[in-house]
Amino acid sequence: MAKLYACIISPDAAKNALVAVAQEFAHAIEVTDGGVLFDVSGLERLMGKPDRVAQKILDEMQKQRVAGSVAVAETVDTAMLLARQQNVQSASFSLSTPDLFEQLPLTDLNIERDTLNVFSELGLRNISDLLAVPHDELVSRYGREFTDVIDVLEQRGKSLITPNIKENRVAWSF
Repeated sequence: MAKLYACIISPDAAKNALVAVAQEFAHAIEVTDGGVLFDVSGLERLMGKPDRVAQKILDEMQKQRVAGSVAVAETVDTAMLLARQQNVQSASFSLSTPDLFEQLPLTDLNIERDTLNVFSELGLRNISDLLAVPHDELVSRYGREFTDVIDVLEQRGKSLITPNIKENRVAWSF
């Protein structure tokens, strides 16, 4: 069974409201700048495919009157990137589809400004453009650290959720 992560981004909502939504689906929650991350692995058995999980999260957000965007993906990095992009575009929720992910701008990635300027001059503007460049050439030009960016591009991000919500009790029902 693959891991599955959800990210809610809402710069306007209170942290407590975002945590309340996430607690309906998971006990391990990480509060980030403007949002929350949580592990929804296993919920597909109860709710269905990842788009159904995202829809359930969105329904809970509407029920609790929390505005924002939701993304569900197989990696933490992908979920965060998609949720942040969807928040900019005012969409309700998104899934990690190759087309949507590959159209994200390179400016959303953790790439130095000088490197982004070089990519822009070369006509590389989104993830699909950078995926077309041989990875060994990128690593030889920008250093071993660039393998972390390549991992995110290939949706093999190594980021993990670091729960930072103190929980006194754990209970969940569906």
